[in-house]
Amino acid sequence: MDQQNPSVVNEQRWIGFDLIVALNETFFLPLLFFVSGIFVWQSLARKGAWKYFGNRLKRLGLTFVIGVFFLIPLAYYPAQLEEGLITLVDSSYGAFWLGMVRSGFQTAGPFWFLWLLLGYGFRNDWILSPVCQATRTYFRQSE
Repeated sequence: MDQQNPSVVNEQRWIGFDLIVALNETFFLPLLFFVSGIFVWQSLARKGAWKYFGNRLKRLGLTFVIGVFFLIPLAYYPAQLEEGLITLVDSSYGAFWLGMVRSGFQTAGPFWFLWLLLGYGFRNDWILSPVCQATRTYFRQSE
């Protein structure tokens, strides 16, 4: 284990698991992004731009902050403690957490997905909101 990658890595490899990971990264991850965007148009048209992004910020942003500030340090602490990467006088979890906060949280772990969805939500809000408003106005006039 090195300073750049503080996670525990198993040196044993199995080709079957490598195939499962490859399938996950090439098929399922894009599928998750696709599924997360399926109902954006309807939700944006129904709620409006501010309410849509506020809901996304509450659901995704709050979950991201809680995960990065509390769950990621909790996951990295035992691995770094076991490998001897925590060499401070005080090796408590509180000192480790404060050190991660001061260093700027070098990793978001699996929460990168939420951050990206939040960014895509903001982009969709900014680009699609005028289109949804124009479409709604057009259909109201044609009735």
